[in-house]
Amino acid sequence: MYNASGENIGHVHDLSIDKASGQVLYALVSFGGFLGIGNRYHAVPWSLMHYDQAMDGYIVPLDHAELSAAPTYSNDDLVAFGDDETGLIKQMFEHYEKYPPYPPL
Repeated sequence: MYNASGENIGHVHDLSIDKASGQVLYALVSFGGFLGIGNRYHAVPWSLMHYDQAMDGYIVPLDHAELSAAPTYSNDDLVAFGDDETGLIKQMFEHYEKYPPYPPL
């Protein structure tokens, strides 16, 4: 994954797909850790991502500071994402409220 300046800012670790529509809601982007230890993941709305063939990667219109300010999740948090009581999904969408998770059907 790259920012608009072409700086490598992480990689897509996984995707979250809406069960009802089948559309990708967000990408889980990894920005750190060593050998999988200490990894934190940022959920980035799929609608922000654009695949660039020349870069062979996704480009997002966010800089490193904006991504760093976004909510982060551990592996344990990701397991809890399916539990509506955790509030993790709500937290993520509130952070990215100006960006819809995907274009309307």
